Amino acid sequence: MLEAGEKRKKIGIKIWCEGEIVLIANGTTTTESPENVRCKKLAKAGAVRIKWPADPTRDTPEPESFTWNILQSATWNKDAHLGWRFTKEELAKRREAAAAARMRA
Repeated sequence: MLEAGEKRKKIGIKIWCEGEIVLIANGTTTTESPENVRCKKLAKAGAVRIKWPADPTRDTPEPESFTWNILQSATWNKDAHLGWRFTKEELAKRREAAAAARMRA
């Protein structure tokens, strides 16, 4: 039980969520809100716009959403904030493409 005047600390829990990259910013013409033609703020070059699917299973259902993120090689496959990795399907596609390239060479 909390004593009078004590505040609760929020504890963040890291989870892996599967999103889809829908846009990569070029730094010169890509605005942060592509569907809003009035938005003039440019997204940083190399930033990716990720579509997160709706999650109706949560206590408070979450709608589909979009975020801009810079994916860094230092957070590849790491259990870290903004850590990232490819899906099994994407890895399979990349393996097939590499095998096909080796066959042509």
